[in-house]
Amino acid sequence: MPKYDYLCSKGCRYESEESFGSPREQKCKQCKKAKAIRQLNVPTFRYRGVGFYTTDTRKDNRKPEVLPTTSARNEDPPEQWPEKDDTLHGDAAKKKQNNTSNKKK
Repeated sequence: MPKYDYLCSKGCRYESEESFGSPREQKCKQCKKAKAIRQLNVPTFRYRGVGFYTTDTRKDNRKPEVLPTTSARNEDPPEQWPEKDDTLHGDAAKKKQNNTSNKKK
């Protein structure tokens, strides 16, 4: 059965183990005079086992990645870009050939 926190109108606070269907209001178990109301509280939960995302905070047993230094990287741009190949290949070449042969007729 779950435990619920109760607060009475006189200021008493207590925790009680009640069933799910128990009423929200009951007579205070401490002062036995006032009416106690069940309080909302945040449930507690814990992640256990595997299934952590890489962004979660946990100890990482792996070694950190070492990035290459600037001297190890090739920073020189190519001297000249390759020439543009204007020749058509595949279906585009066949289509152009058909268009030129149709114009001659």
